[in-house]
Amino acid sequence: MTQGKEGSTKQPTHVTILRNEITLMTDADPEYTQRLAAYVERKMQEVYEKSKPLSMTKVAIVAALNIADELFRLQQEKGVSPSVVEERIDDLLRMLDGLRL
Repeated sequence: MTQGKEGSTKQPTHVTILRNEITLMTDADPEYTQRLAAYVERKMQEVYEKSKPLSMTKVAIVAALNIADELFRLQQEKGVSPSVVEERIDDLLRMLDGLRL
């Protein structure tokens, strides 16, 4: 994640998203990570309420696509290069690799 400090060690941060407890290994501030988790939970809840027959996996996929759409639209509005967006996505994927389920 881009909010971490250079050379800092990863610490476990526990978050709950839709009653699923997850431990993330990240060098980001725990408060920042909690805010991210709350945002993801809100987005997943929005999808779930609109599409109740979807499985939680599909809810997560649709929510991820919605978040990616928001990110790409903001990128276009702000004139941010695609490489910056890809770097942030890579940071998030690395964080997900550190999940302990």
